[in-house]
Amino acid sequence: MLSFYIDLKAMEGSPREMGDSFAAEVLDYLAFVKSAVPTTPGGEILVPGEPERRLMAERLASGLPLARQAWDDIVETARASGLDPDAHLA
Repeated sequence: MLSFYIDLKAMEGSPREMGDSFAAEVLDYLAFVKSAVPTTPGGEILVPGEPERRLMAERLASGLPLARQAWDDIVETARASGLDPDAHLA
């Protein structure tokens, strides 16, 4: 991974002006990158962080996927501890 860290205070102009200008340039560049033709027909150009944000939104809406065996183990542990896994919490 290659990262660039920029201290906007070290650049000419006020940090607020540079921040707004820099953010605008980054957004323009992202729009340029995303305007590329995908290699797969009907595909989509994603930028770093997009897949993760989408997955987070999906999991917040739908919950985390859980393997059937993991759920069965949780239920069995509840039973072994004397809990009724079918009882609903109030």
